[in-house]
Amino acid sequence: MKSGEIKIEAQYQDLQYAFGDYYIAKNNNKYGIINVEEQIVLQFEYEKLEYQKKAGLIIAQKQNNPNIEILDNNLEKKLEGTQVEMNTTKSYIRMKTNNEYKYYNFNLEETKIGNVGKYHLAEDFNSYYYTDAE
Repeated sequence: MKSGEIKIEAQYQDLQYAFGDYYIAKNNNKYGIINVEEQIVLQFEYEKLEYQKKAGLIIAQKQNNPNIEILDNNLEKKLEGTQVEMNTTKSYIRMKTNNEYKYYNFNLEETKIGNVGKYHLAEDFNSYYYTDAE
């Protein structure tokens, strides 16, 4: 039974549930992750931070850095690159690293994808757009 007891004090600019006992919080205009005990488990150093529920992954980007990091549920950085596309319908990630596009499944294993439509993660991290071009 839920008691209505306050678990996390109202001290953040933004607070969103991510998964498990983890919350994405914004403090001093930077995002990080705290747990339900308000311990910082991922430092407040990100300009953008979003949990992708269908993929079970975190997309993170630091300020003034073109690279996007993909973190797993252990909050460990597994991939880093630019021009990230995440297709939750077809369960793949497309990322440019070292001037080369690579595809990964949601287990973060490199994979090959044939001719599929391209669903791009938009700049605001909240929507996708579609194109049939590279």
